[in-house]
Amino acid sequence: MTSQQYTRNLIIGQFAAEVFQESANLMLQEQLKEAAGFYQTRSGRLLQNLSSKPFTVTAGENPSLTIEFVKHIRFLDLSRTAKNKKKVLL
Repeated sequence: MTSQQYTRNLIIGQFAAEVFQESANLMLQEQLKEAAGFYQTRSGRLLQNLSSKPFTVTAGENPSLTIEFVKHIRFLDLSRTAKNKKKVLL
């Protein structure tokens, strides 16, 4: 009984890892497309980071997905509107 539960957990973990892998690829493709069309290229670090697939997926009983973005990615969308106009910060 215990070995069946362990095998079941491994199968579920493997399925979750495959879903994580596929989801991370799709998400990064969308972000790369948006970043290439929306942001001006300065150093190129953002595009380089997104195209290098900065994620790791671990399978097993406790599957996980870890994505490592460049630190300034969050501040890029704070400084401009959806129409690429500078935001006025009060």
